[in-house]
Formats: sequence, structure tokens, C-alpha cells
Amino acid sequence: METLNTSQTISNAPLEEKGMDFQWLRDEGIKHLQRLSGAIWTDYNLHDPGVTILDQLCYALTDLSYRIDYDIDDLLTGKDGNTFESLYSPAQILTTNPVTLLDIRKIIIDVPDVKNAWVELAMDTDPIIYLNPTDKSLRLTNPDETNVVLPIKGLYKVFIEKKNVGGDVQPSVRKRLMACRNVGEDFAEITVLDSQMIYLSGNIEIGEVEDVNAFAADLFLRISRFISPVISFYTLDEMLQKGLQIDEIVDGPLLQHGFIDDEELLKYDRKTELHTSDIIRELMDVQGVSAVNNIELITSATSEKWRLILDTQKTPKLDVTKSMDLLKFVKNGLTITLDKESIENQYETLLSADEQPILDISERDIVLPKGDYRNPGNYHSIQHHFPKAYGIGELGLPESATIEQQAKTRQLKAYLLFFDQLIANYHQQLEQVKELFSFQSEDATTYFRQSVKGLVPNADDLLAANYEEWLADNSSQLETDQIRKNKFLNHLLARFNESFTDYSLFLFDYSNKSSKNMAPLEQSMRDKMQFLRNYPAISSDRFKAVDYTESFADPVNRSGLEKRIAAKLGIPAPDGTLLSEQENREGFYLLEHILLRPIMEDYMAYADFLVSRNITAFEKVDDTYVKCTSKAHGLQSGEQVTINGTGTLTDPGYDGDYIAEQVLPDSFLIKSPFLPDLSTESFIQEHVPTWIRTTVDTTFLLLTRPIEEFAAVNGDPALTRCKVTGHGLADQELIEINGTVGYNGKFVVTVDEEQPDYFSIEKPFSADEPGKGRWISSSQKKDPYSLQLTYVFPNWQDRFKSEEKDDNNFREFIERVVREETPVHLTVYVRWLNKEEMAVFETTYYQFLEQLRNT
Repeated sequence: METLNTSQTISNAPLEEKGMDFQWLRDEGIKHLQRLSGAIWTDYNLHDPGVTILDQLCYALTDLSYRIDYDIDDLLTGKDGNTFESLYSPAQILTTNPVTLLDIRKIIIDVPDVKNAWVELAMDTDPIIYLNPTDKSLRLTNPDETNVVLPIKGLYKVFIEKKNVGGDVQPSVRKRLMACRNVGEDFAEITVLDSQMIYLSGNIEIGEVEDVNAFAADLFLRISRFISPVISFYTLDEMLQKGLQIDEIVDGPLLQHGFIDDEELLKYDRKTELHTSDIIRELMDVQGVSAVNNIELITSATSEKWRLILDTQKTPKLDVTKSMDLLKFVKNGLTITLDKESIENQYETLLSADEQPILDISERDIVLPKGDYRNPGNYHSIQHHFPKAYGIGELGLPESATIEQQAKTRQLKAYLLFFDQLIANYHQQLEQVKELFSFQSEDATTYFRQSVKGLVPNADDLLAANYEEWLADNSSQLETDQIRKNKFLNHLLARFNESFTDYSLFLFDYSNKSSKNMAPLEQSMRDKMQFLRNYPAISSDRFKAVDYTESFADPVNRSGLEKRIAAKLGIPAPDGTLLSEQENREGFYLLEHILLRPIMEDYMAYADFLVSRNITAFEKVDDTYVKCTSKAHGLQSGEQVTINGTGTLTDPGYDGDYIAEQVLPDSFLIKSPFLPDLSTESFIQEHVPTWIRTTVDTTFLLLTRPIEEFAAVNGDPALTRCKVTGHGLADQELIEINGTVGYNGKFVVTVDEEQPDYFSIEKPFSADEPGKGRWISSSQKKDPYSLQLTYVFPNWQDRFKSEEKDDNNFREFIERVVREETPVHLTVYVRWLNKEEMAVFETTYYQFLEQLRNT
């Protein structure tokens, strides 16, 4: 009754929005007219035509202001009804690829038929990698037990508890993990744990229970859940009811079955032992249990009254059938006979209730209701609202109107057309406000116009013949639109704390180099749009690695980090073609060192790698070098070998350790005096000399950089100058050179600050050096696998070319972006390859990934 008696009135208080206040607009308009006209116009009463026009314009502005005040979701709703096309939901924008061990656990538990899972750091590898503490080389064997185990960081072991006995969940778990693996990380082992069956024995005294079989099934379910807990999934509403904020709830991977409470998951760690006291407490908490006596925990191997140590390679599971044989249910001193079949059926029915369905997206995300399309651009001409006496409405002038009256009317209509066009454009601007904040369309228009043809009564003949063509032509304001559109996009990027400022500056500097034939403003606009369209994946998958279990030939199968860096640099998505076969297609590769670690297949190949092979001939090259013939030797320049079979107790002959200074298809050179007596065909047939690799250092092959040129140092014949662009060495730093004939070894470098791309070594220059060689800093990490990435870029594309004395070197910008975007715990290497080097790399890399996929 109180509501019915409340009077409903229209407030006469001034409107907060001045644009909706007709009287305020009219007063302001008259004040403006008075300032402009002074003494020329003194009659501001309602009958004055100028005042009448002012009234109509003020009314039109109040209507426009009213439309501007529509709910924002209505303004963002287009004719197609899609309201939030360019606004991402919390589950889209706040979820991430798994980052922590807890996140990885959630991903695994979300796989169907997985009950629980645990993730641990892998402390060793299979096979074990050994580090020689003397020469820092890596080996897969430890024959003299002087080497130390090299721990690899970034490897995980996964242990899975299944829900059901049948079926193999390991392939499904591996597929899910590979699809969300992070860069620099891998899963060394995925193990599905067998069940360790647990039985209970003892006596349980019960009170008043209506259905003892249903009571027993509930009791067994409670004990089963204690021994092997069930991880619960929650809807978004249920998590909100727990008092969590939306950003806390969706912080982590997006799961199909709902959300997992972190605190609950942390409680359910792997059990290593069971205590009888805990079981007794659980039993006593069951309503209807009066007392428990002589409770014991039993496995197939042992029986314990107080503490049962569990098998670490299995997960405990209650065996209900055997427990029913060993437990006695007693009431008033009498043993109750149980219907075991009924209990097992009811128990299985209760277990099935633990199955979690895949939730609809509306239960895992905030799905906002669509707005109502209000058609804010629909303009009704002000000329419809003038008094009929003006003759400019639909009815027009009467047939008796004179020519002079018709002319004056047309003059007024033409004058009012300017106002109609302006107000119609404002309506169209409001209609298109959704496009201003959109990144779905590549249309740069930010000033929108609307044709008034057909909207203004009886005025079409006043419009020019090319009026609509002129109205649709935006060419004159294209640059202005592009500048404004870039500002809108900058605002949208800033909402995600992203910026393209530095990249945009480089676009202007490199606009003449770009192969995209696109003006810098347009290219910047399109790159920003592409970035925003893909932002949910670019953001959440920024540390995601390539799925090496899927084909790398699919251009979509690239790491999230690659995609993010490419988007930040305006590099197009890969199209499946090789970079070495393209003249100006930009792109790059990301190589994870952890994937290069040896696996068991490598160990078998490694064993063959170290097999002794025969030398069939020794030939003199010159006074310094001897050529050793050995078909299909497989050596690379710089590898160390040991030769045996030519020496005696007093004369070693060729026996000893050497470096393969230069390799040919069926021979290699060693630095040694030529020994004619030991090089005859008969000597070789009798003694059968052999060679074997003594060091296999994968660090050298992985982390070395090429020396571009050896040159003489003017005025000092004892030195050789080496050219290495951007070597980054410090003066007096120790390096190792290999892959040459005359320069192999370790050297202390001399660096001249005025020539940053050169360093000198204490070695006489040799003009006869056939190879350019490779080098590595002796301070370089001797673990080539852990937490390291190498980015491989082509050096011949327009923007990627390095030009001397270029203050705005795009290469430097690329390397800066790469280091800024790569997670800080990862060591980054950037390599620039020419076409020939890229062709070799791509062939090898694709073969490697294909072999990795098939392991």
C-alpha cells in the first residue's frame, strides 16, 4: 500500500546533462546570437523565424544527447546484434597457459578419467649426461668415473592416478601437456601409477540404522575418499560464493570441467603413509557409528595397526570387496549379515556421482547479455517540425503559392540543409561508435557521414548530382583518419598495458625498405589490429612452446612466444614455405635447447659414434699435416680423435691424441710429421691402425658463432684480426676457435673499442687458411640445454639488413624486443644467417622436429 500511495512526479530540477536541457540550449543560443548580431537583431520572441530555427536545432540537439545517453551495451550493439565483439570476457583475457606446477596439475586433472596428478622436478635425465670437470666437455658415458652428472633444468616428471581400472590415459595426458608446454621446459616422464589395494579389518559397532547396506556403502565411500581424495570442480558462481574475486578465480589455465580451488588441491598431495588413527576418526564421524575396535590397515604385503607405509610407485585405493570380508558390523552384540552385492552396487553408484561433466561456457565465464540495437543513426530531418506556414515540410506550399514564395522557401530549405547534414553526420557518428573502438575491420574511417537524400522532405533536387559520391569519398581525409584510428588502437592496447610506440617510429624510418608496399600509418594500424584480434592467445600463450608431437609443417603449430614477438614486430604469420626459398618474406625460428638434450635413441647412436674405425692410408700433405684415409668417418672439423696401432714401446709412431684439423668426405687431416715407414701399404695391412673419437662436445656445435674473416694486423705479423659482427667480447677474454686448419685452440683476445666488430688473437696470419672457423667464449655455459633459447633470423630481408652507421638499426630493435618479451629466466641467443646457412638450418631443423615427433 505504501508503494501505491507514493506519488509519481516529473522532477523540475535542472538536468545534469546540459545537452538534454532544451531551455538551457535555447538560452545559450540566444546569448550567442546577441553577441554576434548586436543591435542588428533585437527581436528574440517566438514569432521570429530565426528563433524558430534555433528552437528546432535545440530540439534536435536534445534528441541527439538523449541517444548519446543510451546504455553503452546498446551503443555497442550493431545491426547484427553482436555487442561485445571487441571486448574480451574474463575467461578469454585473464586465463593463462599453465605457469606453475599447480597449474600443470590442474590441466592433467581436467583430462577425462584422471582422478589426481602430481608434478615433480626431474632431477636427472635418461640417459644421464656427464660433464668432464677438466675440459668441460659433455659425455653420455663415465668410464673412469671422474665425470659429474649434469642436471638439466626445466624437466618435469608427471604421476597420474586414474579413476577407472581399464583404459590408458597416458596418451590423452601427453597430448594435453604437449599442447600447453612452456618454452624451455619439457616432460621427461609421464607415469600412470598402479593401484595399491588397501583393506580394513576390525569391528564397527552401529546404532540405529534403517538400511545397513546403504549405511555400509556410505561408510566405505567416506573411507575411500579419505584414502584417495576426489578433486572437486566448481562453477564460476560457486567460486564467487567462496569469497574469491573474478581475477583470482580465472588466474590460471582455462579448464573444461570448471575451476579447482588452489587450497583444496594443495591439501591433496601424494600420500606416503596412512595412520590408523585417521581412519578411526573418519569412521567415528559417520552418523550411526557407535564405536570401532581393532582397526587395522592391510595390503597384500603387510598388516599394520598404527601406521602403514605406502608404495611410492603406486596410489592407494580401498578394496571394498575384501574389506567387507574383514570388517564386522555389530549391533547390540550381534554380528549383522551384509548383502555384499547390494553394497557394491550402491558403492559404485555413489562413486559415479563424483564424475564431473564438462561445463557450459556460461558456467565458466561471465557471459554478458547482448544489448538492444536502438538504431541511433536514424535521423529525422528538422524540416519536418517547422510550422506548416513555412512550407518546408512534407506538405510543402499550397498550389496558390507565388513564384517568389516558392523561391524563398527553396532558399530556406537549402540554408537548413547545412544544419541537416551536420546533425545527420553526428547521428551517423553515434551509429558507428562501435567501429571507433573496433579492431575487426581494417576500415580506417573515424569521421562518418550520412546522406540526407530522401531524409529531407522535397529537397533532393537541391543536392548536387554527385552528392552521394562526394559524400562517400574519404580520400581527402584518409591520413587524418589513419592518425585518429591509430590513436584509438593505442588506447585499446594501453588497456592491456601494451604499446607499439617504438615499432611505429621504426616503421616511418624503414617505410622505404618495407616490402609490403604500405604507408607507415596504414601498416602500423593493421599490425595493431592484428595484434588485438589475436590478443587472448598472444597474451595467455605468450610462453607457450611449439607442440612437437604435431607436424611443424602446419604453420599454425608455432610457439606462443614466436607469435607474440612476430606480432610486435609486424612479421606476418608463417605460410608453410621455407625462408631460404623466399627473397623478401620475413620470419624467424625459435629453437629450444632443452629439446636437443640426448634421449635413449641418441644413446644407442652415441655408442656407435664412439666405435673404433680403421685407417687405410697415411699420406703426406706438407711438412705439418698428414692425411688419414677412413671411409665414411663422420667427423667434423675440430673433433678430437685418438689413433692406435702404429706405435711400439719405444716409438709411439702416429699413436696419440689429435684434432681433426680439416675433414674431407673420406679422410681427415692431423697435425703430425709424416712417417714414411709407418705409411706403407704393407705396414698398414699388418698393423691395422684405428682411430676413435675421444671428445664429443655438443656445446661447441650448439653455441659457436662463425668467424666472418681472418685478416693480417698492420705492423704486427704475430697477430691475426678476426671479424665477428657484434661479438660482444671484452678485452682479454678467453675464447676457443675450432673448425680451421691453422687457428684452432684457445686465445686471449684483444678488443679495440673503435672497431667493435673485430678482435685480435696472438697467432701469425696465414693467407692459406681454407676455412673461416667458429668460435665460442670459454666463459660460455657448459650446460647447453637448460633454460636457453636461440632465435634464428634471416639477414637478407629489407628490414633485417644491417647497415653500418645506421642510428636506427632495425636489427638492434628486433634483438631488444626479443629480450624484452622472452621470460627473464631464459638465456637468449640471436643468430643471423645468410641464405645458404638458413637452407642448411631449415633442412636440419625440420628433420629434427619430424624425428622428435615420431619418438
